[in-house]
Amino acid sequence: MSARNLEEENRELRARITQLLEEAAANEKLLKRSQERELQLLKVESFAQLFDYLCGGLQASYGLEAVTLLLADPQHEIRHLLLADQFGVADFPQVIFTDVLEGMAPQFNSFQKPWLGPYMGCDHQQV
Repeated sequence: MSARNLEEENRELRARITQLLEEAAANEKLLKRSQERELQLLKVESFAQLFDYLCGGLQASYGLEAVTLLLADPQHEIRHLLLADQFGVADFPQVIFTDVLEGMAPQFNSFQKPWLGPYMGCDHQQV
């Protein structure tokens, strides 16, 4: 290999190392932000705080336009607990309570974990 080829390879490797270091720093920031959010969630004392931290906190932490929580509450247990704390469903516009997930959209029935992604009108409409 010529000296020129070695110098070019060296520059490319240094650029790649710089890129990897920047990615690692960004990942570390995300990790810290996630850990802070988890600690906040562990400290909640009511459903009102929980909904605020889940929706409002997530929106603020990640600079999202909106966050909506679809909550399956078939027996209305959570809604009754909110009423006992002097809150109503209208106090949490970012939380959608439903008795049956399939009534919202058929694909919700098969979810086994949170669904994160951009708003897609056809996927987010009630059937």
